[in-house]
Amino acid sequence: MKKTLASLLLFSWSLTLFAQTDKGSFLIGGNGSISLNKTDYNPTESKTASFSISPVAGYFFINNFCTGLGLPLSSSWSKVYDSNGDEDYKARQASYSVSPFVRYYFPVRSFFVVAEGAFSWVQTKSKYPQFDFNTGQIIGDINSTSNDTSYRLAAGPAFFFNRHTSIEILLNYENLNGQYTDNSDLFISIGFQIFLPSDKE
Repeated sequence: MKKTLASLLLFSWSLTLFAQTDKGSFLIGGNGSISLNKTDYNPTESKTASFSISPVAGYFFINNFCTGLGLPLSSSWSKVYDSNGDEDYKARQASYSVSPFVRYYFPVRSFFVVAEGAFSWVQTKSKYPQFDFNTGQIIGDINSTSNDTSYRLAAGPAFFFNRHTSIEILLNYENLNGQYTDNSDLFISIGFQIFLPSDKE
């Protein structure tokens, strides 16, 4: 039993050690998220649903070093309710990004540590109500578009199931420098990646 367990552990370790991160390989994958949020503003409240998806594709120019392109997409919908619990108004926001990135895979025994840096061009479209300042009534909708830039730094472990698939858990720091906002976020992302072998294999 002990020999069998040791053999399985050694086999799993060898798969990770020789994971498909060598020169000429391709990376295809990404991550996504869904969130629901409720906020109380006495006597009103808001409910927000949002989702994001970020497909990526990359190429290993040297062993363990990958450059590529991500196409993040996110969207959110908000509803605000008055003190009686009736719907007051809605708002919507969607953003589209083009995000070149570089990443390096550091082998650490039975897994890899991924370090990544990315820069993004972001376009955000928003729709929200316009209020009359005198009466507080909604008199129409405002549609706005902003073009922003952001950068992101991330690091964390990548666990390989075999030579060609992995799951990674990254701690991310992102700074958005926009026309109307300048904010920073710290968050965790979970991604699934597929590694395709080079033409030589």
